[in-house]
Amino acid sequence: AAAVAAAAPAAVAAAAAVADAAVELRPAALAAEIDAWSARLYAGLNNGVYRCGFATSQGAYDRAARDVAAALDEVEAQLATSRFLCGDKVTEADVRLFPTVVRFDAAYASLFKCSVRRVADLPHLSAWMRDFYLLPGVAATVDVAGYRQSYFGQLFPLNPGGIIPAGPTEVDLGLGTNPERGGFSPAEVFHFK
Repeated sequence: AAAVAAAAPAAVAAAAAVADAAVELRPAALAAEIDAWSARLYAGLNNGVYRCGFATSQGAYDRAARDVAAALDEVEAQLATSRFLCGDKVTEADVRLFPTVVRFDAAYASLFKCSVRRVADLPHLSAWMRDFYLLPGVAATVDVAGYRQSYFGQLFPLNPGGIIPAGPTEVDLGLGTNPERGGFSPAEVFHFK
């Protein structure tokens, strides 16, 4: 909490600078790479977690679980060589990845049985998640307790007892701590039109 509070003035200033500029999440030079990542992320991870959670046969679950693990491994390998998926600045591919990653350990790993890998076990993906969380305006969109409450409390077929686990929390996930992957000035993290 102290790290987030200390970073708040800088985040507000960065958000104001970004608000005054036109951020480009899909630079033309990276469009093919962004599209390729978007397709892989959707099939293997974004939709893959739901295919695991709502599988109605062992074979369907096994295929989906392999897809999720493979997607996590591919993202981990990419983030070992670059700060963001398509290089040193945020693109649409990163924006598509974040919601699934930030919910993964809190909900998908256990409730949807996506338990082959956890984000916490993948050092580059975990650092990327903490890095992305610190971008201007992102933290305000994250509610890990709300994710657990919603997923575990409302998906009766998957959790008939409605038991909501105590964690992981935002603190457990390291959200709000700087992973030291680079600076946070708008010019360091965004492409501009």
